[in-house]
Amino acid sequence: MTYLGFRSTINTGQDALDNGITGLEFHQTGQGVFLLTSSGVNGGVSSYQLTGSSTAQLVDSALFSPGMSSTASGGLSLLDVGSDTYALTGGSNSNQMDGYQISDTGGIGATASLVGVGTSQQGGVSVMTAMTLAAHDMLYMAELGGSGISAYRLGQQAQYDATASVSDTDDSYLSNVVALCHCDVGGQSYLVAASGTENGVSCYSVNSTTGALSLSGTMGAANGLGINNPTDMEVVSAYGNSYVILASAGSNSLSVMQIMPGGQLVAVDHLIDTLNTRFGDVVSVETFTVNGRVYVMAGGGDDGVSLFTLLPDGHLLHLETTEDTNALGLNNVAGIAARQVGQEVQVFVSSQNEAGLTQFSFDIAPLGNQYLGQGQNDTLTGSDQDDMMSGGDGDDVLRGGAGADILLDGAGVDQLYGGAGADIFALSADNQLDRIMDFQIGVDLLDLSSFQMLYSLSQLSATATSYGIRIEFRGEVIEVHNQAGGPMSLQDVFGNGFTGPDRPPLVITQGLSGDDADNTIEGTAGADILNGLGGDDILRGFGADDTLTGGAGNDTLEGGDGLDRLEGDDGDDTLDGGAGNDTLSGGVGADLLLGGLGNDRIYGGDDNDQLYGGRGHDWMHGQGGDDRLSGSSGHDLLRGGDGNDRLYGGNGNDRLSGNAGDDLVRGQSGDDRLYGGDGQDLLLGDDGADVLYGANDSDRLYGGTGDDTLFGNAGDDRLHGEGGHDTLSGGAGRDFLLGGAGDDRLYGGADNDRLYGSDGNDSMRGQSGDDRLSGGAGHDLLRGNEGDDRLYGGSGNDRLSGNVGNDLLRGQSGDDILYGGQGEDLMIGDEGADMLYGALHADRLYGGAGNDTLDGGRGDDHLSGEAGQDVFVFHHHDGQDVITDFDRAEDLIQLDINGLSFADLNISYANGNAVVDYGSGAITFEGISGGLDASDFVFV
Repeated sequence: MTYLGFRSTINTGQDALDNGITGLEFHQTGQGVFLLTSSGVNGGVSSYQLTGSSTAQLVDSALFSPGMSSTASGGLSLLDVGSDTYALTGGSNSNQMDGYQISDTGGIGATASLVGVGTSQQGGVSVMTAMTLAAHDMLYMAELGGSGISAYRLGQQAQYDATASVSDTDDSYLSNVVALCHCDVGGQSYLVAASGTENGVSCYSVNSTTGALSLSGTMGAANGLGINNPTDMEVVSAYGNSYVILASAGSNSLSVMQIMPGGQLVAVDHLIDTLNTRFGDVVSVETFTVNGRVYVMAGGGDDGVSLFTLLPDGHLLHLETTEDTNALGLNNVAGIAARQVGQEVQVFVSSQNEAGLTQFSFDIAPLGNQYLGQGQNDTLTGSDQDDMMSGGDGDDVLRGGAGADILLDGAGVDQLYGGAGADIFALSADNQLDRIMDFQIGVDLLDLSSFQMLYSLSQLSATATSYGIRIEFRGEVIEVHNQAGGPMSLQDVFGNGFTGPDRPPLVITQGLSGDDADNTIEGTAGADILNGLGGDDILRGFGADDTLTGGAGNDTLEGGDGLDRLEGDDGDDTLDGGAGNDTLSGGVGADLLLGGLGNDRIYGGDDNDQLYGGRGHDWMHGQGGDDRLSGSSGHDLLRGGDGNDRLYGGNGNDRLSGNAGDDLVRGQSGDDRLYGGDGQDLLLGDDGADVLYGANDSDRLYGGTGDDTLFGNAGDDRLHGEGGHDTLSGGAGRDFLLGGAGDDRLYGGADNDRLYGSDGNDSMRGQSGDDRLSGGAGHDLLRGNEGDDRLYGGSGNDRLSGNVGNDLLRGQSGDDILYGGQGEDLMIGDEGADMLYGALHADRLYGGAGNDTLDGGRGDDHLSGEAGQDVFVFHHHDGQDVITDFDRAEDLIQLDINGLSFADLNISYANGNAVVDYGSGAITFEGISGGLDASDFVFV
């Protein structure tokens, strides 16, 4: 698939304006969108208007005056001061900065000066950025080749006043600042600066009243991030987070750092240019956002540009690379700018060696939606456009549908269906089996760039199969199913090799090791590797992203801040992740694992372990042994593994799976999903609208408060809805279902089940098997379905239906309606004014106390009204029926036969009984020896 389409090259026709363009900025007004360019020393400024889907049109241009030409730095900044907009080109003296005023129509006015803004040396502004705070408009700038950041506050008559600036220190990176950006995180404003010589990035919180800066976080080469000579930087917000995108020419790299809520910087991705990409010697990085999806472009001395998209986890996914040709003008890229105009994004690229600008278009009309999993076993279904789908944690199913989709599996055993269109399957490194179900050779792409240290096809283990190919790498297993059928090779999937950038280890860390004695090993504020080896050791990682390995012995591992990895190995270990999104693995022994703050991944290992997620959305797997897992706060995923485990979800909407063994699974608060797995499990939903699944053995399920859904599945299960309006389904096996309080729905499933509605207006279906259904209190609906069922309405006005089989239906108290269905049924109304309907076969109907209506239906039925004023109903072809206790003083015969009258009846008496023949059937009245007349009959 092609994302960038070449449109044209544009220029002014003046060499001084068209050569050496390094500054590109957009100016949007009520008159349209304008692109301003600056060509640096001895050059000038040009203005182009962007219109629809056509080539940008030159609006105006101006050559630098002799004074401005000598001080222009090559950069360009647009600054709004009141209602005026200024294009500043970097030239400065000690008290003012020169530039041009830009009109609403893109016109370049006369030169203008900003009073109060300047540098310590003539013509030395490197970069600047403006911020609007609660109390003031601020301008921050850095000198070319200088150290520190200068701050200015907008005062009266568009004059800036110098305020508190910050200098470089041993803790910051502020020498030769090459980029300044700003953003808001959680309501707090931050200023981010990149140093070209100290190889690092500094983040400062901004005082909303004074504009003062306070250092909040740093990240750079000294912290283990492999960057050299940063040149450009952007800050973007996506998926609820803020990220720094850093370009570094010396390391040919793009780095992504997340700005945390406290202003700390955490490295989340780092890419290196290859022969297949074109961001070597990178000098420019540009971002644009369309419908919440962030795109990143980068280029420099590698003669081309590479396009990426930012994923929900902060990683960059390579989409395409455009190489220079004689027509494109991408030799030594100097600058990139992109802006959405209508249904496309217009992209402009300048060159250090070729005149003018190259204009590309990016069609956004096909872009679809973004579908994000909830950290559970999600099923995501896309549209017919170009969607992005991210499963996240859990065993997910992703279906892209039509369109060129991006499918991200996330952690878990996932199934991915791309559907029609040129799809990208981007898999994460999670040591799990993943399946791509419909790979199209020569159309779809499989991206494994998140697998660290994977650089060549020769590193992969591949086996051709009947469905396609099985690919393995360091514990990762991928089954790729050929959409066309038949086996595949690595070349079918990857062509001649990988086409994206390299992804080395994120940070290079330092290591400290103990010995076989009892050691205490403490790391630094940087990223450490600590190995306890033998003995009962104490390992403390402190700051940054640490790796701690306990080795043999009963060890204590403390990760501290950062994204840490803790491995207990042998012994009864205690692992505490601390703050950050940590990974904890207990190994052999009865371990205690504490996730702490952050979204942690915790593995118990062998033996009987205790796992506590702490705050955050945690993922826990007990693995072997009888384990205890507690999610605490957050939306957690808990898996017991082998053994008789105890799982507690805690607060949040959790997902708990007992797996093998006789497990206790307890959701606690939140809307939880509980899976018992193999074994005789006890599942307790507790608070919230929970879903409980029993699996294969005889399980016990209790919904708790909330509107719960319980599935017994195979085995002889006990299901208790308890509070709320619940749905209970027994599945296979002889199950016991108790709805409890609330209006519940109960389904017995296969085999002989017992269903009890208890309080509330309940609905019950026995389904197959010989079932017993009891409505309890409330106005209930009972259906026996297949089998010889027993139905008891209980108190309330109930509806009972036996359906197939020889059923017993008993209304009990209340005004009930009973339907026998197919089979020879026994129906008893009991108390209340009941209605009994027999249907097809020889049924027995007993009205009980109350004024009842008895309709035997077809077949030779036996009817007893018992106490009360009863009505016996007969139809055409109802058979040879018997009424045992007709009372002429109270009861009536209703004949629902069109056109029939009393004169049409043939009444006879014999052996102490009366027989009424109505042509298509007959009624025998036991104990009636005479006297039947028209008053005993009603004709309808």
